[in-house]
Amino acid sequence: MGNLTVTSSTVTTGASMPLSGMGFDFTVTFSGSSTQTVTGGDSASYMLVITPLNGSSGTFTSQCGTLPTNALCLYNPASETLSGGVTGNVAVQVSTGSSSASSRLTGPGGWVAVPLLCGLVLLPLGWKGRRRALQMAALLALLVILAGGVSSCVKSGGGSGGGGGGGGGGSGLTPAGTYSIPVTVGSAGVTHSVTLTLTVD
Repeated sequence: MGNLTVTSSTVTTGASMPLSGMGFDFTVTFSGSSTQTVTGGDSASYMLVITPLNGSSGTFTSQCGTLPTNALCLYNPASETLSGGVTGNVAVQVSTGSSSASSRLTGPGGWVAVPLLCGLVLLPLGWKGRRRALQMAALLALLVILAGGVSSCVKSGGGSGGGGGGGGGGSGLTPAGTYSIPVTVGSAGVTHSVTLTLTVD
C-alpha cells in the first residue's frame, strides 16, 4: 500500500492517488537433511521445498553452482509452475561419478573381447557337424578360446587401481572430501540460494 503524489509549479495543490499491489517472493527450504554422505560412485539425494509468498505464483527453475570433480547435478522436475498458495518440491540428485571399468572395452585393451566373440561364433559350427569327433574338437577349441579371453580380461583389470592416489580423480569418481554445493532457485527475476553439503567417503 502507498500513495502516489504528483506536484507541479503551475498547480497550487498536488494530486495524490492511492496505490496497492502484491510483490512476488518465495522461500526455499529443505525437506529432510541438507547434508548427505555417500561412497564415491553413488548418488546423494536432497529435497527442496519451494513456497510462494502472499499468494503469488510463478515458474521455478533450479541450478547447481560449482560442483566437485566428476560430479553431476540433476533435478526432478527441471521446471515447476506453482499457482498461489501451492507448495512445490524439487528433488536434487548429485552423482559422484562412475567406475571406468566399463571403458576398458573401448580403450587400448578392448581387443581382449575378440576371443570371446570368436568363441560365440564358433559354437554353432561345432554343433552342426555329424561326427562326434568334430563336435568334441570344436568344444575343446571353444574352451581354450574362452579361457584365454577370461585370462586376458583378468590381466587387463588388474592394473586399473593405479592413478587413483589423488582421491579417485583418475578413476572417474569424485575425490573423497566434503563439498558445499550452492543451488539457486529462480522465478520472474527473483532468486534464492541454499547450500547442499556433500561428503564423499
